[in-house]
Order: sequence, then structure tokens, then C-alpha cells
Amino acid sequence: NKGNILIGTQLEKSELMDSYFLSNLSDSSSIIRSESPLLPAGEENNYAAYIQLQHNFSKMLLLNSGVRFDYYPAFGSSTNPRIALIFKPLENLSAKLVYAKSFQAPSYFYRESNPNLGYGSTESLEPEIMNSLQGVINYNFKSKWITELTCFQNELSNMIGRDRTVIPNIYTNSGKHIVRGIEIESKIVIKKLSLFGNYTYLQPVEDKMDSICIAKFIIKGKLRHVPQHTYNIGVNYLVTKNISLNVHLNGTSSFISSSPLDPDYEVDAINLINSTIIVKDYIPKMEFSISVHNLLDHEYMLGGTTAPLPQAGRWFLISTAYTLK
Repeated sequence: NKGNILIGTQLEKSELMDSYFLSNLSDSSSIIRSESPLLPAGEENNYAAYIQLQHNFSKMLLLNSGVRFDYYPAFGSSTNPRIALIFKPLENLSAKLVYAKSFQAPSYFYRESNPNLGYGSTESLEPEIMNSLQGVINYNFKSKWITELTCFQNELSNMIGRDRTVIPNIYTNSGKHIVRGIEIESKIVIKKLSLFGNYTYLQPVEDKMDSICIAKFIIKGKLRHVPQHTYNIGVNYLVTKNISLNVHLNGTSSFISSSPLDPDYEVDAINLINSTIIVKDYIPKMEFSISVHNLLDHEYMLGGTTAPLPQAGRWFLISTAYTLK
């Protein structure tokens, strides 16, 4: 009557069957495959158990809390709680305060020796940890106008980086950094027209990385590999009961990536327009669509922990579907 309890378990089994390195000659006419595997073949079993409690203190106050326990034979266990206190003073207005802890398990590729890529194995690698605090305000007016504002602070620790001070190099846990940000998203429906959009702003606050790491996560006041500004704006219009049009604009601000020649390479800002026309049931049980990606044929690159690479220009996708029922 006052809420509910959810209890569950999880078992994951993964197996690495093969791994190899491919390289092509300068004229791209031949492909060379490494004789020895990049990593030794093997398998891993991971186990988890979790419990979640939702409790209604009153019509206006709700508690949603839970905890999850994971066990990885490769590095041990991780316990991660999540607590959310939800306040709903009005039917269409709610506020939420959330604390959550989460982890990212160290990859098999980081833990095992990889002579072809120049690094050795390590048995001491621990999971990356994130502690997050969020405040959320949501306004929902009859599902015709929905707006949500989120403010957050994320503290990331045990960040995994490559230690080049030892030979062979190994991956290791190194320091932490703190990031704050806001995200706002909104959707408005006006008869045959719907508008939606979201915007995210990230502000790095603190960077405490050890000197063994390749590079700092914060440079020039920005978070490395991640844009400081990200946005999406979309319009859906029902032209007729059978034809709908969608136009979508998305983009990011410039950000620091990396390249073999410049570890602080800056990727230019990206602004893309995509559009789709859908014709549905004009012919019974048939659906047709034409999509145009990168409508203005914008030249741009994407990168991150890898070197930036040129992306596709304008391209088209035409599809059709038939429903049998």
C-alpha cells in the first residue's frame, strides 16, 4: 500500500575467442594480420544482486532507494547505492534530489598483456568510480508542455590511464576529477506541430591526475575529449494524416581531442541538420521514408581518446516497410 520492493540477481558470462591486429600496405592492396593474438583467449563470470525500495510517505513525498552489489573475480567487488527523494507539491510540478554511486569495470583489454600494442598486464587495476549528486525540477502540463531542468556534480575517481614510466607500459588507476553541469530539455505539442530540444553545459571544477597519466583531463578550462556545450533541436510536423516531416538540428562546441602530432588538438564546433519525410498508410500497410543526413554537407571531424577522423558528408537513406498483420 505504501510502496514496493524489487529484488533481483544477475549473472554475466563473457568469452574472448580471438583477437588480432590488421594492417594494410601503403597502396591498400594487401592486408596483413598479426600471427599472435593481441590478448590470450579466456572467459569471465560476473555476479550481481540488487534491491530497490520505493516508499510513499505521503501524496507529496516519495522515497526511491536501492543498492547493487557486483562481484568480478578479476578485481573484486563493488557496492553502489542510489537514493532519490521526490517532492511533488502540485499535480504538474515535481522536484527530485538524487545521490548515486556507479562504477565502470576495467576492460579485459586493459588488464591483459598486449605485446602488439605495446603494453603489459596488470593484476592491480581497479574499477573507475563516479559519485553523482543531482537536483531535478520537472514541469508537465497535460503532456502538451514538458520541461525538465537538471543540475549535477560528478566526482570521478580511479580514472584509468596508461603509465608510460615503466617498460612495458601498463594501464593504471590515476587520480580523480570533478565536473559540474546543467541540462535542460523541453517538449511542446501544438496540434499537428511538436517541438523538442535539449542543451547540456559541462564545467570542469577540479583535476587531480597523477603525473604518470598521458595528459590532464582539464585543459584550457575545458574537459578533454568532451564538448562543453551540446544541443539538439527538433521539429515534427504532421503535414497530413499520412505524411509527417521531421527536421533535426544538433551540434557541439569545439573541444580538445588528441592526435599523434598534437596531444592538445582542438576539434572545431559541429552543427548538423538532418531531415526525414515519412509516408505511412498512404498505401495500406506500407510505410516509406526518405532521410537526409548532414543536409548542408558540413565538413567536420570527430575524435576523442582516438585521433580525429573526417566524417560523412551529405548522404541519403530511402527505406520502405510492409506490415503483415
